[in-house]
Amino acid sequence: MQINFVNFYAPATINPYVAVAAKGPWIVTSHGAVVHDNGGYGMLGGGHGPEDIIDAMSKNHVMA
Repeated sequence: MQINFVNFYAPATINPYVAVAAKGPWIVTSHGAVVHDNGGYGMLGGGHGPEDIIDAMSKNHVMA
């Protein structure tokens, strides 16, 4: 999956799966496995795509 992509992470830190869906801390991989991921990149326990954040981001905002 990562052939021809430059990856700046050490091999030991690259996810060994491809996420195709997520809700909260739960991730479904391309092989159908369900993974619990409760950290990293500022999630702070909010999970992947918390509904209140997605709702706020779906509204119109002045960006200039």
